[in-house]
Amino acid sequence: MRCPYCQTENPAGSTTCENCGRDLTATTDAETPEQERGARVGMGVIALVLLVAAILVAGVLLFTRQQRQREQVAQATAVAVGALSTATAQAELSAGLEATAIAQATRAAMAAADSAPTATYEALDARYQRGISAAEIGDYATAVEEFRAVLAVDPDFADAASRLQAALAVLTPAPGEDAPDVPATTTALPAGDATPIPVRPTNTNTPTPGSQTGASTATPLP
Repeated sequence: MRCPYCQTENPAGSTTCENCGRDLTATTDAETPEQERGARVGMGVIALVLLVAAILVAGVLLFTRQQRQREQVAQATAVAVGALSTATAQAELSAGLEATAIAQATRAAMAAADSAPTATYEALDARYQRGISAAEIGDYATAVEEFRAVLAVDPDFADAASRLQAALAVLTPAPGEDAPDVPATTTALPAGDATPIPVRPTNTNTPTPGSQTGASTATPLP
């Protein structure tokens, strides 16, 4: 039998090694040095495999965590960008609506300012024409009232002053006659402008009582 210590061949049944003198019977159940080295190598391999596995697991966990963090950062960035875009769009919309409202108000004010002189002139001309019509049918009291109303707003309107004087001359009583009933005050113009724009006549006609006279034209002051 071979000695497990010095590898010397001994006769069968020997209890001690002829070379090293060690007990051959005590090593039957004990591990040989080769077995011990093999066991140590196996444990090293197992430890190395476990270490590699642990490193791989740690790397996977770390990569997964970093990936999750990157996704969270990307989501937060997308939300912030979306909120900023929405706020910017709302601000631009509000600014556009405000600019539109201002432009509409400006146009309305300009239109009102442009139409005010025309409306005032039309109101004056309407009363002026009513005064002429009243004088033509002999209603000088009404003619006086209409001409006075026109002159109260525009003292230079067409020939309203001369027509008023002519109507008053007709209504002036002769000596010993009773004075006709002539309104002392005039009614307000129907136009809504409190500060009318005066207009100047382009021609002046002085009618005689009962004469037919066409309507004069008048142009607004610039």
